[in-house]
Amino acid sequence: MLPHRANRRPDHFAACESRLLTRVQSRLRSSSYYPLRNLECEVRRDVVVLRGRLPSFYLKQVAQELVGSVRGVAEVENAVHVQWLDAE
Repeated sequence: MLPHRANRRPDHFAACESRLLTRVQSRLRSSSYYPLRNLECEVRRDVVVLRGRLPSFYLKQVAQELVGSVRGVAEVENAVHVQWLDAE
């Protein structure tokens, strides 16, 4: 019989979160969209929080879709700010 999820030790969750964070960061760093490579990521169980700045709403959505497609991610909280670049 498998142990109930509530009985798992905190270090088990930390290890799972660390592996998930590595997969998420790898997915963003391998993107052909260079600005995505600089986003900050935080993992809480199976929820990934994205933070940072991007130059468009399109890239914000791309980041969310990329991270959401990573195995093990149940939800993405997209706290990325869009900072328009001045075209001078």
